[in-house]
Amino acid sequence: MDSRIALLKDVFSNDLARRWTIEDLSDAVNISPERLRAVFKRETGMAPLAFLRALRLEKARTLLEDRSLRIKEIRCAVGMPDASHFTKDFKKRFGAPPTEYRRNHWETHHSEQND
Repeated sequence: MDSRIALLKDVFSNDLARRWTIEDLSDAVNISPERLRAVFKRETGMAPLAFLRALRLEKARTLLEDRSLRIKEIRCAVGMPDASHFTKDFKKRFGAPPTEYRRNHWETHHSEQND
């Protein structure tokens, strides 16, 4: 993998809450935004900000499986403070809105423990 893309993947994972722009990312690896988009897509199959959104949603899914955080706290922790966009994106990715996903996870988990 291109070392610049590997670096950005690490940067994303370590700071999901930051409001990244394509300019921030291209500055971090010292290439133009256009070149970054092309290289990132070639290496990952996704645009940089789409990749970041997928990471955020995956982390949110993991956090939803633990009941210690409220959904609002999870949204903010993964850098998606807008409730409507978060819900829409989460449902598109996982087939259910966050509240329903959490409820289904806990119902499934609870029934498996009682079997």
